[in-house]
This record gives sequence, structure tokens and C-alpha cells, in this order.
Amino acid sequence: MSQNQIKSLTLTQLKQKLNELSKEEVIELFLETLRGDKEVRTFVSVKLQGEKAVLEIIKEYKEKIRKEFDPPRGAPKLRVATVKTAIADINKIARETEWPLELMVYFAEMAVQFIHEWGDISEDMGYYFTDTYEEIIQLLNKQKTPDLYDKYKGRLKKIMKTKNCGCWGIEDSLKGSYSVLKWVEQVYS
Repeated sequence: MSQNQIKSLTLTQLKQKLNELSKEEVIELFLETLRGDKEVRTFVSVKLQGEKAVLEIIKEYKEKIRKEFDPPRGAPKLRVATVKTAIADINKIARETEWPLELMVYFAEMAVQFIHEWGDISEDMGYYFTDTYEEIIQLLNKQKTPDLYDKYKGRLKKIMKTKNCGCWGIEDSLKGSYSVLKWVEQVYS
């Protein structure tokens, strides 16, 4: 019987089945599930270890992103897929926290620094960078208070004001995105 032919149990049915098992059987089933899926293992580790685990993961993902722009050897790779995966993973692992935003801002800082120093960036990475910066602004605009904006305002402004970022219309895009940041006007008007 293929996987597509097996009907998944509903959450209620799963709960009933788990209640029928002994504690040891539940633990063994849980561990078997964790052995087969690194993403699930990471998610559970974060749930059990809390902030400490998230900080380690953030550190790991920041290093992956940094290496795309500044590898220890060779030329920069600038692989959009690597950055997208890191951001998507942290969104799954630490949703409902500010950590996905932190990783997005870090990526934007790395991208703008690269453009400033090298004068150009690959077209797909440039577009992903400006899309990410726009997403950051949108996330901040959804907040009810300026607290998160206050935490990131200096970094976001510095990204937007970085000179020599005219390639692919990036400088104009950053300024346009920043101009709709509601907290800039609301906090200081």
C-alpha cells in the first residue's frame, strides 16, 4: 500500500490512539518520529530548550547567510535558495517570535554591505533582498505598538541610507519601502 493510499488519522483520532498506548510506547513512537525528520527534531528541541536553542539556531543561520556573501575561501556564492531556506526554517521553528525578523534584517544588512563594497549583486539576489526589506517593513507596519520598530529602526535606516546601491534599482526600492514605514511618521510627528 502506498503512502497516498493510507488515510491519515485526524488529530482527535491520533489523540485517542496515543491514549491507548503506554508511556514507554508513546516515547518510543516519538523518538522514532524524531529520528526520521531533522526539522521535527529541531522544532521539538526548541520547544524543550526554549530561547537557548533558538539563539544557537539563529547563530547557525546567520553564519550560513554570511558565508553566501563572504565565504572563507573562494568567491561569494549569492545563492538565493540558501537564504530563503534559512529564513523559511526559522519561520517554522520560531514563529510568533521576533527571530524571523532578526534573520531577515541580518540578511538585508549583509546584502547591502555586499553591494556597497562590490558595487553590484546578482539580479535574483538583488530582487530577493528588496522583497525581503519590503516584507520587513510590512511586518513592522502590522505591529500595534512601535516597540519592535524602536528595536530595529537604526539598522533599517542604515540599510536604506547605504550609498552606492544603485544597481537593479535597489536604492530607490529601499527608499520607497522605508517611506511607507508607519512608525517613522507616527513616532516623530
